[in-house]
Amino acid sequence: TFVLAIEFERDLLWSNGQITSRGGFDIFSTQINDFFNPEYNFSHIGGPWNDRLTDLKVINENRYLICSKFYQSIQLGDQVIYSQGSSDGLVSKHGLGNHRLLDYYHLSSPGEDEVVSSIPVSEKFLIVAGITDNPQTGISHPFIQKFGDQPKQPMTLKNSNQLLKSSLPF
Repeated sequence: TFVLAIEFERDLLWSNGQITSRGGFDIFSTQINDFFNPEYNFSHIGGPWNDRLTDLKVINENRYLICSKFYQSIQLGDQVIYSQGSSDGLVSKHGLGNHRLLDYYHLSSPGEDEVVSSIPVSEKFLIVAGITDNPQTGISHPFIQKFGDQPKQPMTLKNSNQLLKSSLPF
């Protein structure tokens, strides 16, 4: 099977079900089989405005990540997350098979934020990269954020203008 994530607007119909977006574009993820048929179980992330899918990564046979950008608010599982700036970045971890939300990281500042890419180094160590904006200066800054336990092998991150110093469980 494969993991599929797409942006959709209005109604999304497939052979085993359908969902309706909560506003503009929402994000849908599921597994598809060798015949490109989607499963009944899925994940639906969305809010009143356009939510943008920026990256999809499979961590292992049990989990995957969705990186996204949202405006105003977004519904993630049973909770609603509110944007602090014009847009915020989000990394969400989902279970394969049931597609339940397992964890998430919300990047929020007074400006425009976006998580562009993720690198699952291992199940317990994740690197995400993106852009954060300073509304007072109008200057955007790239960032790299580390989560979880460091791998035992040394690692070098090159060409990074800004490295946020933190290590958070994920």
